[in-house]
Amino acid sequence: MPVRTAHPPVVVTGAHRSGTSMVARLLGRLGLVLGADLQGDAESRFFLGLNDTLLFLNNCFWDNPGPMAYLAERPELLEDYARCVERELEGLGARRFLGRRCLWRCRPLEHVPGPWGWKDPRAVLTLPVWLRVFPEVRVVYQVRNGVDVARSLVVRERRAEEDRRRRLARRLRRRSFRGTLRESGLRGSLRCATLEGAFSLWEDYVEIAERNLSAMPADRVFRLRYEDFVGSAPAGLSRLARFCGLDGVGPEAIREACTDLRGDRAFAYRRDPELSAFFERVRETPWMQRLGYGGDGRRDAVSGGAEAAKAAEFREAGPRRDQRAP
Repeated sequence: MPVRTAHPPVVVTGAHRSGTSMVARLLGRLGLVLGADLQGDAESRFFLGLNDTLLFLNNCFWDNPGPMAYLAERPELLEDYARCVERELEGLGARRFLGRRCLWRCRPLEHVPGPWGWKDPRAVLTLPVWLRVFPEVRVVYQVRNGVDVARSLVVRERRAEEDRRRRLARRLRRRSFRGTLRESGLRGSLRCATLEGAFSLWEDYVEIAERNLSAMPADRVFRLRYEDFVGSAPAGLSRLARFCGLDGVGPEAIREACTDLRGDRAFAYRRDPELSAFFERVRETPWMQRLGYGGDGRRDAVSGGAEAAKAAEFREAGPRRDQRAP
């Protein structure tokens, strides 16, 4: 049976590198309980582990999510997953999520003192399971221009690859290191090593997200465009706080939470000739068009052209069913 909580959980999600960590940290500053087991990217280790396991059970990984598009079509499997997740939520992992004050409580999530939730890009892939576990779940869904997402994924992968090579060099100097592939630590993302691969991953996430979100009532989905949000964060954050049940947050707290946001991160590809050329190659792709990213962001914001109209439509309700990519 569904898990009962005093407040429905809020899930912050969207494709990797879309700004979900930024949004989660802002909400955390305003009082949203995101867990006592957070990683540096504002993700709860407990809920991250559950989502990773759901991907693994379907032969998927964060950078290979394709088969998850069919999850919602398997109601019996969804029910089985939901029952197992409900058991997990009664265990020690959920208690660690809430910290020591709830370590020994039975059904710990029933005792969350206020609005709570978690952030994980993978949650948009596993959303059909969470809808079974928490029927009243609320989703904060963020999108960002696919070219900027692809660039960020490639930069992160290149840095990670350099770090893996440095660690391997240190290991090879140790006599105790057997030099096996399993121990090498050379696990990375081939897909995110190129702009083309990373962009295709963004497309996969967006397509699966729109399919899963279409099963939810519109009033339980808060859609954010990264570029609009960083350009007018106080106003957007105020609306977002109300959506998350943070009703007691005042204007001063909102302004203070937004002090370190950088508006220059929007449409960052325009400052790089290589990325601008890549944008020209992908601007006509279905999801760039349907999310309002097919035109030049600066021009559309000033002129109020067709792309700006599509962006406004996304902010209000997301793409209509007849506008979604096949």
